[in-house]
Amino acid sequence: MPRSAQPAPFTVLLWLAAALITLLTACGGGGGGGGGPSAPSDVTVTGTLATTGTSAVGSQAAATTVAVVAIDGENRVVDSALTEGAFTLLLPPDRDYCLLFRDRTVSGATLGVLALPATGSAGSRGVFAFAPGTATVDLGTITLDRATGRALSNQARTAELVAPAAIYTDTDGDLIPDVVDRDDDGDTVADGSDCAPLDGSRSVTLTTGGCVTDDEDDDDDGVADTLDAAPLDPSVQVDAASDPDVVRLVDALGHWSLTFTITTTTFTDTFDFDLVQETEAGLFASGTNGYGSPAVIDVAGSVGYDYAIYTEGPIIGEAYFVDVSGATVTGVYYQTDPDTGALTSNGYSLIGSHTTVAVATRSIEPALDPAAAQLQRLEQAHRDRRTPSDPAIQAFIRNLMVP
Repeated sequence: MPRSAQPAPFTVLLWLAAALITLLTACGGGGGGGGGPSAPSDVTVTGTLATTGTSAVGSQAAATTVAVVAIDGENRVVDSALTEGAFTLLLPPDRDYCLLFRDRTVSGATLGVLALPATGSAGSRGVFAFAPGTATVDLGTITLDRATGRALSNQARTAELVAPAAIYTDTDGDLIPDVVDRDDDGDTVADGSDCAPLDGSRSVTLTTGGCVTDDEDDDDDGVADTLDAAPLDPSVQVDAASDPDVVRLVDALGHWSLTFTITTTTFTDTFDFDLVQETEAGLFASGTNGYGSPAVIDVAGSVGYDYAIYTEGPIIGEAYFVDVSGATVTGVYYQTDPDTGALTSNGYSLIGSHTTVAVATRSIEPALDPAAAQLQRLEQAHRDRRTPSDPAIQAFIRNLMVP
């Protein structure tokens, strides 16, 4: 069989040259080849954290890990380092930055911000850019003062770290621009949970409701603003120091069971109070008795009893004056005239129990409650006619009747 023809040496050289040219073209080689300009090199930023007085930079007395976090002007974490001392960051030079120091993790609580001299001012700024040509920046020793939220370098950095051209809004003046700040208005409520994130006077936290703060219960904590010592703080429903009667009425909410005997017949009356109410007759807790009739309970501690209860049936009204010791209730029961409010029976000793609830389910705006008005009429009627011989009842009437 004849052998295949072999290519001439010159032909092989041409083939190799063509392949080499193709390879160089694909790799961008050769004079005038493409590929574009390379990105500018990152700036190397170094520093060493120091303690503040006798406390370490973290949240404990001993050395604690701190996250050094570089965030750019669009609220992006560009680089970070966890350290108890020295740290290094690599940052592109074509952005604005805010250097934050956070507790233990990159997403931890912000302990402070790198504070730099402000141009032409005695104050300081927290946002910086790199001066053209900057390759490295040594921040030296940084003292982090958690009380002021400032991290101060022992070396002035006016040459490499310059003020950015952009103007950043800083609502609370903590040197952290709003775009980066987790709490823009500095009221300790995070922006994501703050109904007024740019108003430091309104730290309204989102709860079960929305951000409506012009209704009867601004903080949605179940207590009307008129009865709430902290109407914008859902963790506070009432304030014993400012209105102890309201606190006592909240304590009266829950289930009551009262037993008394008339001649040889024993009766047990039950009540459920679930609403602290401000009526035209005053402050009461309202609810119903075991038959579904309206009932009110009033604070009467200053006249010899802890509480006074009134409920009205189809024929008679009933008044209960009680003391409470833990869950045990003792006191006296009277029948009343529903029309005049007069006590129409002797006093009968009672004993019973009270089961509390945690907090008022709700409160409403001032409105005249019929049972509350009747209790007021009961008190008023005693001013003009004979009163029971029980001294505690007499004192109750003297204190609560309208002058």
